[in-house]
Amino acid sequence: MNELRDGLLERLQTLSLGKLHGYERYSRNTTTLADCYKVDGRLEGGFIRRLTAKITPGGSQGNRRRQEFELTLIRSFQDELESELLFDSAIDRVIAEFENNHKLWGWTCSVGDRLGFELVRNTPAMFAGVLVHYAVLRIAFIR
Repeated sequence: MNELRDGLLERLQTLSLGKLHGYERYSRNTTTLADCYKVDGRLEGGFIRRLTAKITPGGSQGNRRRQEFELTLIRSFQDELESELLFDSAIDRVIAEFENNHKLWGWTCSVGDRLGFELVRNTPAMFAGVLVHYAVLRIAFIR
């Protein structure tokens, strides 16, 4: 893994999001896959995938680097616990984590003049044979 991905994972793991992985886990067996994300009998967690890495010439200021990641989060449906609200709260914690402190190991979480977070998708889905809340956040860093 790269340094920025490691730092992002380390910072996200402090937010009580379940089992987070620095890469997407796979298995042909749905039980084995579910075990990768199981917390207290339910699926909860996610993974980080790097989408882009770009270097552009910066003239006298040096080269500009940009990396973009996708954070996928899941949580089993538990209607009696209003799990959709709990899931939305987890998404809000991720965004809030970088809202006032958008620096990470010399990188800045931003795109132009705005915070580098975007909630791309938040929908029900089937994951490892289980109905889950499923969200994808795009996270961009520049240096």
